[in-house]
Amino acid sequence: PRVMEILSRERMKAFMAFASGADIQKQEGDIPILVFNTHPYPVKRVISCEFQLQDQNHSGTHTAYQVYHNGKQIPAQLEKEDSTIPLDWRKKLLIEAELPPFALSVFICRPVILPEKPQIIQPAGEDICLQGGNATVRISRKTGWIQEMTCDGKPVLQEDAGKLLVIQDNEDPWGMTVTEYRNLTGAFTLADGETSGKIAGLDHAIEPVRVIEDGAVRTVVE
Repeated sequence: PRVMEILSRERMKAFMAFASGADIQKQEGDIPILVFNTHPYPVKRVISCEFQLQDQNHSGTHTAYQVYHNGKQIPAQLEKEDSTIPLDWRKKLLIEAELPPFALSVFICRPVILPEKPQIIQPAGEDICLQGGNATVRISRKTGWIQEMTCDGKPVLQEDAGKLLVIQDNEDPWGMTVTEYRNLTGAFTLADGETSGKIAGLDHAIEPVRVIEDGAVRTVVE
């Protein structure tokens, strides 16, 4: 643990040294995010970062962000932050970008004031269908299971994938007397809307299978 702590501190010192020489051109209210790619090759990934507004926003408006890299706007979106304070203050921002090899990248997050927080529109139909690149996924609203998943048009999962099974176990934590557990005793089933709301800590019913995040970077179904 002590060695890892020392390495963590040295790595932070090195990052701060690189960051001190960064050319950060920002306007009032902008938040810069600095990312260093330690690999000797380009890396394309989704960057996740949390930060806070300078002050709590009690006006009823909602603060969104546009992200710029080298003067060009790039795909980004806000998602549910780790905290659960019902206030426009804490932010979780996702940025999709390609990081150059062994270099520091600067992303400028520019605030955009919206009249209210955008609501996610749930798609119509019995299934929720997602498509990205060469992959497609179809999730049943009735069961929560994956009905279809394809890559380059070829199926990669069987129907009803993602079913949560209940397998008979025993009290031996080491598994000294068995090599496998195969006795199926049941399977979890989808909760109804009222129960789903209670599980989520809400005072109203919600759809048990629903889109909870949707933007320029990714879509999340819960």
